[in-house]
Amino acid sequence: ACLRLTADDLKEFGLVDDIVPEPGDWRIDASKEDEAKTDPKFIKIAERLKASIERLLSELEKVEPEELVKQRYKKFRKMGDWV
Repeated sequence: ACLRLTADDLKEFGLVDDIVPEPGDWRIDASKEDEAKTDPKFIKIAERLKASIERLLSELEKVEPEELVKQRYKKFRKMGDWV
């Protein structure tokens, strides 16, 4: 809690663009990785991730490349400001 490393904290600081929720009770068993790919919960989170990426990319497509560079520079310069 003191480090403020939760997804909500990182979004508040502007370090992440989006938070993709995942099912709370779902964990990947590394020994069964191939089986996990067909798990309905895995498919659901993959769909959420895809939707988030598509939404963010569609927003970025509306911004001129020069402005994207400025925004990216500002974002990275801002990292660490809250310390």
